[in-house]
Amino acid sequence: MSIGKWLENGFKNVSAVMLRFFLAQPAREPHPPYKRILFIRYGRIGDMILSLPVFRAARARFPDSEIDVLCDAKNARLLISNELIDNVYFYQKLPHRIARLIGRLHRKNYDYICNLGVYPSFTFGILARLIGPKAVRTAGDQGRFSYFYNRSIKLPPKREIHMLERLFLLAADISGSKTSNISIPWVKYNHNIQEKARQLFKRIVPTALSGLNYPRVVALNISAGLERREWPVDKFREFMKLAVKKYRRQIDGWVIFTDPQNPAKAAQLTRSLNSRSLTQLPPENDFRILMEFLRHIYVLITPDTSFAHAASAMGTPVLDLVIGENSITWDPIGVPHQVVLSEDPLSLEKIPVEAVENGFEKLMESIRGYKPNYRQGEEKIG
Repeated sequence: MSIGKWLENGFKNVSAVMLRFFLAQPAREPHPPYKRILFIRYGRIGDMILSLPVFRAARARFPDSEIDVLCDAKNARLLISNELIDNVYFYQKLPHRIARLIGRLHRKNYDYICNLGVYPSFTFGILARLIGPKAVRTAGDQGRFSYFYNRSIKLPPKREIHMLERLFLLAADISGSKTSNISIPWVKYNHNIQEKARQLFKRIVPTALSGLNYPRVVALNISAGLERREWPVDKFREFMKLAVKKYRRQIDGWVIFTDPQNPAKAAQLTRSLNSRSLTQLPPENDFRILMEFLRHIYVLITPDTSFAHAASAMGTPVLDLVIGENSITWDPIGVPHQVVLSEDPLSLEKIPVEAVENGFEKLMESIRGYKPNYRQGEEKIG
């Protein structure tokens, strides 16, 4: 930990103790309906994707209410053109912008503020308190920062339930729903985003497949947020050499993609395999387009849970390569899937090719006769 970060944490801890005597409020009970609702959802993009069904359930329950989201700048774009959200605000760690943000949101007089974060946070606790001093402010376990809120939701331990179930418990007052009532897709973007995704899919489909109405294409994402969560490229190569040959009758094409800022690995892997049925996805920075693109994919193979959640949101089966034994927290949900767990709790590197082959074989067997979701329309998760 850097000295700057150590000093920042120390300041927050001391401030938390001092502010407890001034900001603590008695517990509040929910009193719907609410006219103005604010969700605080700060975290990685996979966390935001998992929050989309919660926003959808809240919109269904309060169709005429104003529903806003406060998040980080990277995730804010995921919500633009989203039919579920009225306004998106993003937090930047700059004093003048924080002050402006607090003033702007304070004037909106929110009835209900729900922090969907799963870890205690001084920053978003005090933001919630300053933005909505009269609002019902809900959060889960916030530890020493719990006094910033006036409604605490008791939650099971993190490893005992799926993260999506946890988020629905946090928002139970305003979602009025459960994960069993979620419909696929979790979110629909506007026609412009959908059309860009369709054109991207058509562009990467090999020429030999252009005559097929619904080609069955498997996508491989070979990147992850952390290097230790990536499966080695040479193992992807070995798996692909076997899979392209073995499934030439079941799979019409394969596409490889990676972090749009670093497409070199995907290009290298694509060239080394030298297969007519294989192509590389052009770099795409708009995650909304990538999500809609996954709607057209037959199966996704990924070591990145963000893309596993994105595929789940669009109804696409997933083969997920995961570190650790608590996969129940981050498993794909609502779609056919197989999870390949690493025995190494810190890295995916030691997952053998045979384990991924077996996982893919089981997934292909489970979706035999499966109708791609872009043909079957909306289906309810059971």
